[in-house]
Order: sequence, then C-alpha cells, then structure tokens
Amino acid sequence: MCSCYKIKNVYNQITKNSTATQKAGFFLSQLINNYPCSLLKKNIILLEGKVGSGKTVFTKGIAKQLKVKTNVNSPTFFLLKTYQGKTVNLHHLDLYSILTSKNPNSLFAIVEELLETVKIGDILVVESIEKSDLFFPDWDYKVYLEILNDKTRNIIIKHKFF
Repeated sequence: MCSCYKIKNVYNQITKNSTATQKAGFFLSQLINNYPCSLLKKNIILLEGKVGSGKTVFTKGIAKQLKVKTNVNSPTFFLLKTYQGKTVNLHHLDLYSILTSKNPNSLFAIVEELLETVKIGDILVVESIEKSDLFFPDWDYKVYLEILNDKTRNIIIKHKFF
C-alpha cells in the first residue's frame, strides 16, 4: 500500500449525553454520503475506545442516517451484524471478540473472510479497543471515543485520504 495519504481531523467535540454521541455518528454518515467516491469503494470506519465509551451508540447514529429500520446493538456475540439501509448496508464488526480468540494466527484470515461480505458502497464499522488499523490498513475514518466521565465523551474523527 502506498503511504502517500494524508490524515485530517474532521470532527472534534465533547458530547454530554448519548443523544449527542449518536448525532456525531449521524454527522459522519452524512459526510461519507456526501463524499463523491463513497459509492465506489468499501467505506471502513474504525471506532476505538474503552468498553462503555459509546461505540455502539455512535454506530446507531450512522444507522439512523442510513435509514436502517432495525435496532442496532453491539455485535459482541456475533462478530459481525449486517443492517439493511435505504441505499447501502451497514456492517458492524466487533474486533474485540476476534482479538481475544484463542488462535491469533487465524485473525487475519477471519477478518479477510468477513470483509468479503462487505460490498462496494457499503459502510463497515469496526469496534475495537485499539490498533484496529493493523487489520484494516485501508480504513477511511478513525473515530476515537474517550470517556471523560459517566455521560461525557470526547469524540475525534480523522479522515484518511489520498
């Protein structure tokens, strides 16, 4: 992979409740929707944050903008959940479950197999605690969710582009 890309902060905000965290996800989905190349590739969003930081709440905001009709919840016990949006699908992957598996040698194979289910134009959201870019070097957006207190989060969204 060419390392001739740039990374730009596109969002940096402190949210004071889950509704505001969900709105941040909605914003990112709008951003992707307005990006001309988004329908020509798989759109990969990496969510990094501790357990309880709001990764699934953020994903619900993405789903809302995509007009997903079913309830979005954490894919912890399923690894990958797919939701039908109005025009594209939302794939929600829990990398934490894969990282804690007993056979670390098969991790890349598992990720590769799961990626095959994602179609061009779809959005893949990957929940992890850290280092998810090792498995997804072609990520488009990286979202950091930092817990400041029980309800408050610092959310930073970075966009990688060429």
